[in-house]
Amino acid sequence: KNATQRCRCTQILLLALQTYPTAVLEKQGDALEAAIKQSLDDAREDVRAYGRRCFWAFRDVFEERGARLHARLDVAKQRLLDN
Repeated sequence: KNATQRCRCTQILLLALQTYPTAVLEKQGDALEAAIKQSLDDAREDVRAYGRRCFWAFRDVFEERGARLHARLDVAKQRLLDN
C-alpha cells in the first residue's frame, strides 16, 4: 500500500473512466465504486484529489449510480466534491 502506488492507481482509474467504452466499465461498476470511495478516504491529498476527479468521470458515465454514490458519502466529502 505504497502511497505512490495508490496515487498512480488512481490516475490510471481516471484514465480508464475517461477512455474505456461504457460497456467495458459497466461490467466493473461495483469495483469502480469501491475504488473511488476508497480513494476519497485516502490519507494523501493527491490521491483524494484524483479520487474526486474519478468521481466526476464516473458520474459522467453512470449518472444515476454516481448520484447514489454521492448520496452515500458523508457530508464533508459531499461538500468537497461539490466545491
